[in-house]
Amino acid sequence: MNIQNTKISKIWMASILLMLGTAPGIASAQVLAEVEGPIDNIVVKSLTTTITVMGIDVIVPNELFSGGLVHTPTAQLLLPSDLLGASLPGRSVAGFLGGTAIITGVSTPGAPVFNSSIGATSLGTGFVAADVFVEPAENVVLGSVTAVGPGTNGAPCDIYVEGTHAVFSTDYRMPASPAINGFGFEVDECMVTLGGAAAVEGYYGSDGKLHIFAFESDDAPIIMSASGITTISRASCDRGKVEIRGSSTLANGTATVSDADNLAVLGEATLIADLVTGTSIYRFREDVGSCPNNVRVETFDDFGGLTAPAVAPVDIK
Repeated sequence: MNIQNTKISKIWMASILLMLGTAPGIASAQVLAEVEGPIDNIVVKSLTTTITVMGIDVIVPNELFSGGLVHTPTAQLLLPSDLLGASLPGRSVAGFLGGTAIITGVSTPGAPVFNSSIGATSLGTGFVAADVFVEPAENVVLGSVTAVGPGTNGAPCDIYVEGTHAVFSTDYRMPASPAINGFGFEVDECMVTLGGAAAVEGYYGSDGKLHIFAFESDDAPIIMSASGITTISRASCDRGKVEIRGSSTLANGTATVSDADNLAVLGEATLIADLVTGTSIYRFREDVGSCPNNVRVETFDDFGGLTAPAVAPVDIK
């Protein structure tokens, strides 16, 4: 789940709890709820969608889709129909049926009734979602690159890791992110060294292929831009204390951290060189008073060179 979606879901959850807390007589009946498991069924209606996970019916208000709170590892689902529709490549069932869901929200227990199936009195349930994450499966391979071949489905190349045929997903519901190395720099996956190490993540299809949305390898060349690259791998803030980590293609110099929304400079951090790769890393930790929503980092070297800035949302705790 990405940083921005996590922050939005916290706000959405807080608003739900505030609303429940001001409604007399029901606040004590509300409990936080979360479920993670296989998706048994999906029913799309005009105002709500119901996702059944491990036999639990979860109500998903359709406004969650427009609010960016229904998402896959790499994309937001903007329509309830995106959960169903055409099969994802390598799968034979509609949409994300049979996949995995992680859903958080609020549960409102119903009135006590006698449940004949269990022979006891039980409470009806009313689980309303505040944040929904779905994916077909979570399958990972870490090992040696054994082959690189021509791409399929519009991808530039297909890669074999430990003999497993990994194809880059081009489906709009879960497209592959740019290939990166351990520092977060974008790399040319098609030029990865045979026998080099790689990590891939996606879902294993009935076609015998691993449909991946993530590829990471330190044995593939960095795609350099004319002005160099800055990355942000972590951006968090706790009561005004900001921590930003990332990398630069510059071997030395400084990283200037700013509030991306008003460009106010928050401070600087020294670039720490990596002698093997010729790149560097930085770590910025500072009490800036109040947490910014987004940060901007630009790196400069000792000879007047600079990189294109990186911008990222801040995980506010």
